[in-house]
Amino acid sequence: MLQAQKYYFRKKGFWENYFALGRKNYFQGGVGRFAGQREGMKKTEGIMEERRDCMMEAEGSEMRAEVREKKRKWLPFNDGEKAYYFSQLLLILVCIGFLAVTGCSAKSGTTGDVIAEETATYTPSDFHFTGGTGRVQITCPEVTKDGDTYTAKLVFDSKNYQYIKVGGKQYDRDASSGEDNSIFFVPIEPDKDIKVMGLTTAMSTAHEIEYTIFVSSVGTEVAAGEATVEFGGGDEETGGLGLAAGVTFADPENLAGLTYEKKMDLSYARGFAVHYYKEGYKLIEVFDSAQYLLVPEGKEVPEGISKDIVILQQPLDHIYLAATSAMSLFFAMGGQDAITLSGTDASGWHIEGPGEAIKAGKMQYAGKYSAPDYELMVGSGCDLAIESTMIFHSPDVKEKIEELGIPVFVDASSYEMEPLGRTEWIKLYGAMLDKEADAEAFFADQDKKVKATIEAVQKNADKTGKTVAVFSLTTSGTVTVRRSDDYIPRMISIAGGKYIFDNLTSDSRGGTQTISMEEFYSTASDADFLIYNATIEMPLKDLDDLKGKDGLFADFKAVQEGNVWQIGKDLYQATDIVGQMTEDLHIMLTGGDESGMTFLEKLK
Repeated sequence: MLQAQKYYFRKKGFWENYFALGRKNYFQGGVGRFAGQREGMKKTEGIMEERRDCMMEAEGSEMRAEVREKKRKWLPFNDGEKAYYFSQLLLILVCIGFLAVTGCSAKSGTTGDVIAEETATYTPSDFHFTGGTGRVQITCPEVTKDGDTYTAKLVFDSKNYQYIKVGGKQYDRDASSGEDNSIFFVPIEPDKDIKVMGLTTAMSTAHEIEYTIFVSSVGTEVAAGEATVEFGGGDEETGGLGLAAGVTFADPENLAGLTYEKKMDLSYARGFAVHYYKEGYKLIEVFDSAQYLLVPEGKEVPEGISKDIVILQQPLDHIYLAATSAMSLFFAMGGQDAITLSGTDASGWHIEGPGEAIKAGKMQYAGKYSAPDYELMVGSGCDLAIESTMIFHSPDVKEKIEELGIPVFVDASSYEMEPLGRTEWIKLYGAMLDKEADAEAFFADQDKKVKATIEAVQKNADKTGKTVAVFSLTTSGTVTVRRSDDYIPRMISIAGGKYIFDNLTSDSRGGTQTISMEEFYSTASDADFLIYNATIEMPLKDLDDLKGKDGLFADFKAVQEGNVWQIGKDLYQATDIVGQMTEDLHIMLTGGDESGMTFLEKLK
C-alpha cells in the first residue's frame, strides 16, 4: 500500500493533484468561487476513484519494481520511516483540501436577495458615490461577505488611480486592473457613507481626490453559470429604476382570478403603471421594484395571486408616510386625511399643511424612516407605510414593519427625470384612495402651466439660451452641483435656459455630484445666473455671505452682475407645483416680475 501511495503521487505530481481538488478555484473567489467548489467536488470524486485504480495497478509486480527503481529520484531521502510519514502528510493535505471544498463555506441563497451565513459574493442592491471631478465613475460589481467582514471590489473607469485610502489605510491598485480601469479590493462597513481618498496621476502632479461611497449589505448573489438579477439599467419603457431583486413580476393582463379592463394613461412618468380590473381591483407596478394589488373594501384576495405581489386592502386611511415628497400630492388631491402618521415632525415640514396637521392632532409624528415608532404604528391601526428609496438603506426596518403585518410601499418618484413625471405620481396615490378624478384634474392644471411656459419661451426666443449653474457649498469647502440628467436642469431647459454642467452624468443613483471649488470655478465662473440650492445647506443671507464663504465668488460673472438667486427649502417637498418652478425660472431668465415667484429669491 505504501509503495502504491508513493507511485500515485509521483505519477500525478503533488501540486497537480492538490489543485485538482478545487482548492485553487476556491481561493480565487469572486464569480468562480461557488462554481469552483462544485467543480472541485466532482474532480475530487474522480481523483479518489483514479487513486484507487492506480494503487491497484501499483500492486502488480511490474509497478512495484518501477517504484523501487525510481524511489530515490522522487524522495529527497529513502529512509522507510521518513518516507512513510511524508506520504501520510501528503494525504492529510489532500483531506484538508477536500474539506475546504465541501465543508468550509456556508450555503448561500439562490439568485436573489443574499441570505449568506458565512461566505457569499453578491452584487450590492445599492451602490452610489459622491465627490470627485465628475469625469471618473466608480462601480461596485461585487462584495464578498465572509462572516461579519465585507470586502468590496471598487472599479474606477480610469487607469490613473494608483491607490485608495479607507480609514487611513492604503490599498494599492490590483493586478487585475485593465488598460482602462483601476480595481481595488477594500474592506468596508456596509449601509454607511464611507470616505475614500484616491490618488490619481492623470493631472500634472499626483493628486488625492475625495469620494464618499455607500455600499448596501444586501444584493444579488454572484454565481458562475447563472444569470444575476440586474439592478437598474432597465429599458426605455420602464425607466430601469432597479430598486429590489428577486421579484417575479406577474403579467398584469393575465392576473389570476381577475378580468383585465385597462391601463392608466400617463404622460411623463416612467417609473410606474396602474392596471384596472373588474369589481374595482387595481394593480400598481413600480418598475423593477414591486407589484401591489389594491383589494376593494369588502372584497377577498383572488385565489392564485402570486406571493410576490404585495396586498393592499382598502380602505387605506391610516397611512404612515415617511416619503416627504409624496405628502404634498396627498394634500393636492384632498387625500391628506388618510395620512395619520408622519415620518417628519412638525418642525421638519417646509410646506403648508402637514406641520399644521401635526400641531392640531390630526396627524402624529411616528419617528423617522430609519427608526419608526412600531408600537404607535400598530396601536393606531396603521394599514400602509409609504417609504422613500432611503428605506433600502435600512432593510431591517422594512422587514420589521412587514413582520408587524403592515405592507410597505416604496415611492420612487425621485428617480423620474422629467419634472412633471414626479408630479404625475399623484395619479398613483389617487388610485390608492379611489380619487383618480381629483388627481387627474390637479395634474392637468400643472401640465397646463408647464406648457404655457414653453409657449412663452418660444415667444421670447431672443432671451433664451442663458447659462445657469445650480449649486450648494459643503462645510468641507467642496461644491455640490446638480447632474445634467437631473430634473432641475430639465426645468431650466423648459424655461429657456442652458444648464452649464451639460455633460455631468452618472449611472449611479442621485441627482447631485460633489466637485472641488476650483473645478466649479473653471466651469461656472462665466455662467449668466447662479442659483444657490438652500434645500441642501443653510440658506444664504446675501451676496456678501456668499463671497465670505470663498473669495473666488467675487470673480464670478453672475455675482458681479447681481444675478445670484436662491431656492428655498420647500422645493423638494413641493412636488405638486413643478409648474410654478418652471415659471419662476422663466421669469428669472427673462427679467420678469419677481413678485410672481414661488420658489426663487434674488440675493442682494
